[in-house]
Amino acid sequence: MVLSTEQWKKVCDAHCHPQDDVLRLEAITQLKTSRLAVMGTKVEDWRVVQTLVGICKANHVEGKVVPCFGIHPWYAHLYQSPNQREGGSPTNHYKAVLTSKHQADVDSIAPCLPEPVSFQEWSRQLRRILLDHPRALVGEVGLDRSARLLPPGATHWHGVIPTTVQSQYTHQVEILEYQLDLAMELGRGVSLHCVQSFGKMLDMLTRKTREMETDRITQPFNICFHSYGGSVDMLRSLLKLRTASLNIYFSFSVAINGRLGTRLTDLIKAVPDDCLLIESDLASPRELDDFMEEIVERVCCVKEWSTEQCLETTEANWIRFSNGG
Repeated sequence: MVLSTEQWKKVCDAHCHPQDDVLRLEAITQLKTSRLAVMGTKVEDWRVVQTLVGICKANHVEGKVVPCFGIHPWYAHLYQSPNQREGGSPTNHYKAVLTSKHQADVDSIAPCLPEPVSFQEWSRQLRRILLDHPRALVGEVGLDRSARLLPPGATHWHGVIPTTVQSQYTHQVEILEYQLDLAMELGRGVSLHCVQSFGKMLDMLTRKTREMETDRITQPFNICFHSYGGSVDMLRSLLKLRTASLNIYFSFSVAINGRLGTRLTDLIKAVPDDCLLIESDLASPRELDDFMEEIVERVCCVKEWSTEQCLETTEANWIRFSNGG
């Protein structure tokens, strides 16, 4: 598939990390993809995303990048939760929020980790940065039962064997709960990472829906399950949560969902047309446009849509999701 210049104006990448390739930030401004939701996953990453927004403005493509800020579950252990008291040694913090089938692994990795960021500090920064960027979304946030920490000194996942150490699930939940509440308060959409956690996520969103009804919150709250990899049955259960106040979207990528084979076809078919988004989930601008073309082609094939219908539908969904409508 080869998209025309006019068609590229409608291509919206609902979830990506091209700023991870810090030597190619300028190249992001030259992408054909019209709009990119660029995910900040930890405090240090938020600064890079802000820098990228400035680069886009300087290159006269302001609005191309929609900044997103949050604490990813892979990094939740680096941050104190709302339920933790400040003070105490970093080692004690990590021994409390990390787990492993081999306790010795926790004991050995804890002293190598940086001082955790207090809840007061990171929550204050997150609120301020979202207020400074009125178009910003909350993301990437979520839950992940499978993720394990990298060994000390490693900064990238590729070619590295993870440790046996994981962030305590309860700690992830507490970090996520705060971020969901903040997003609801500020009326921001949320890009969700969810791995082996769909039951818990369903419970959390069910409770949030009830809270919104009790508090008579009428401003729509938008959630997107990025690179959704759950079952069709779970997808349908999540869709049942949709109300006038809660909109749920599902986004798909070749990078992650391409591994699902025929399951991806079943999932795309099961998503209502007005809940479908597309993404690259790439950590570099180098092949981002190619991956967006590929997911457009895949959706067209499954939905039996023309290219124009796919782009118009997903663009309209993206505008509604990102604008809080």
